[in-house]
Amino acid sequence: SAGNYITYAAYPGETVTIDGASISLPAYETGLFHIEDKSYIKVSGLRIINAGPNDNNAGIYVDNSHHIIIENNYTYNTASSGIGVWDGNNIIIDGNEVELACNDGEQEDITVATTDTFEIKNNHIHHGGPGTNGGEGIDAKDGSRNGKIYNNYVHHINGFRTCLYVESWDKHTFNIE
Repeated sequence: SAGNYITYAAYPGETVTIDGASISLPAYETGLFHIEDKSYIKVSGLRIINAGPNDNNAGIYVDNSHHIIIENNYTYNTASSGIGVWDGNNIIIDGNEVELACNDGEQEDITVATTDTFEIKNNHIHHGGPGTNGGEGIDAKDGSRNGKIYNNYVHHINGFRTCLYVESWDKHTFNIE
């Protein structure tokens, strides 16, 4: 509930790694760390690596959820987004490092789609994968609205991909700062 988030975090001074190298995730959109139909969840300080092999497998994936905080995590080698949020509201993505995302999968390194009221801030996104169908740095899209994207450092994104991408796809996307 408000003010009483459930927190998934590393114990202070410890490193927690969730490694999907020996796990075959389902072909539909999912994440190695998956949040669906939940609220008031915080994910903080985790290492999430090797999410795949299917092109819709993200490191951290949030679907149909609200009041979610994703902060100070590290994602590496994800087939799809390092962090992907769909159909959410009141989402904060803050201080994460995303490396080698979209490693020949779909979506963007950080994807926020069909989401109302969000902040994407203070993240370091770099050295994206080959991304034959996507691979941009940060994307707010597909009906997202009332969001702020600021103070992110995005570099070494593969090929002609853009660092910041705002698009409507097939829904009205608006009020993005």
